[in-house]
Amino acid sequence: MSVECASARFRAAREERQNFQIPHRGVAELARTGGRTFRGSFRLPGSVGYAVFAVEDAGGTRVDASGEAWELLVHSADGRPAAEALEQRRADASERNEQVAAETTRELARLYPERPWSGVQLLWLEQGETNRAGADSVRRAHLPRVRAMHERLPAARAPSAEHMVGLLRYAGAVEDTAIERDLRGRLLGGHPARPRGGEQAG
Repeated sequence: MSVECASARFRAAREERQNFQIPHRGVAELARTGGRTFRGSFRLPGSVGYAVFAVEDAGGTRVDASGEAWELLVHSADGRPAAEALEQRRADASERNEQVAAETTRELARLYPERPWSGVQLLWLEQGETNRAGADSVRRAHLPRVRAMHERLPAARAPSAEHMVGLLRYAGAVEDTAIERDLRGRLLGGHPARPRGGEQAG
C-alpha cells in the first residue's frame, strides 16, 4: 500500500457529536524515510482533546486505520491523560469497541477519583456486568466514595454546577437520599447543613 497522507477524526474536549458526524480530515503528508517507515507532522488544534488516525493513499481509495488503534490523548501538566481526553476516548470507543470503552471508564475513575461523573460511569459499568444481587453490592461499594466527595464540598461556596450535578446523580445512583436532598438545596442556592451519618441510606 502506497501511503501518502494521514487523516484524523478530531474530538473537541467537550465534543457531543457521534463518530459518524465527525469526518476524518487530512492532517499531514507522509514521506517515506526508509523501508516501511513514513514520517509527517501537523499542529494539533488547541480545542482537541482526543484524536483517532488513519493513513491512506492520495486518492483516499485505500485506507488503513489499524482498527482505529492509532490515537492521541491530550495530557495534563502533571503527566496524566487529561480527564476530558479520556471522556472523549470513552465516547468514541463506545461506538466501536466496548472493551476499550470499559477500560477507559475504569482508567478515568482511577486517575480522577474526585470527579463525580467518573464514579457514576464506573458504577453503571460495574452494575451492567453483574446480576441484580451483584448490582446492589456494587451500589454499597460506591457509597463511601459518594460520602467522601460530599464531605469535601466547601461549606461556604459550592463548586461548579457540573460537579454538583454529577455528585447529585452519583448520590441518586447509590440511593443516598439524604445527600440528594442536601445537594438539591445547594443547587437551588442554599447551603443547608450536611445530614448526619445516621440519616444516610445505606
